Amino acid sequence: MTDDQQTETSGPPPNDAARVATTFVIKLVALTLLLGFGEAYIMQLSQSGREPDWVFGLRELVASAGAWLAGLVHSDVGLDSVTISTGGPHLIVSVECTALFAKALFCAAAIAYPARWRDRFLGFAIGLIGVTILNILRVAGLVLISDWYPSMFHFAHLVLMQWFLISCVAPLWLMWAAWTTKRTQKARG
Repeated sequence: MTDDQQTETSGPPPNDAARVATTFVIKLVALTLLLGFGEAYIMQLSQSGREPDWVFGLRELVASAGAWLAGLVHSDVGLDSVTISTGGPHLIVSVECTALFAKALFCAAAIAYPARWRDRFLGFAIGLIGVTILNILRVAGLVLISDWYPSMFHFAHLVLMQWFLISCVAPLWLMWAAWTTKRTQKARG
């Protein structure tokens, strides 16, 4: 059996797989650092009263969708711009509540992953839409918890709902990566 035949039957040589994995990790880490600095800058702008209009619009979108969803099961949900109220405490949707970093991280992983650009752009769409839907579910859940179980709100906000988002976003990305890998292998024949 020649080296070419062995490569075709057993996959890429180990060095190629290691190179691809290393390149992916380096790109992902670099993009994540860049995104982290970007998010810190946006948060600094927001805290100093110079929040970009698109960020405020995103906060309003998350607040209105979260309030609407919570309102489907709770009749006393009110909304004033980015503030959601129930019979209990008011919740203010901040920059951190938009899942902006989770969306950006998903897109960074799609950019870093070795796939065709068309599949990467599809990954962007899946990430932006999927993470937005999951985040709205998270916010609606927090609205309900704040009213029904106020003593659990702090734990739910800082731990439970962060876990929820991560445990849903990671498999979403893994499904996209598996799908695009199969698609690429199929295209190669």
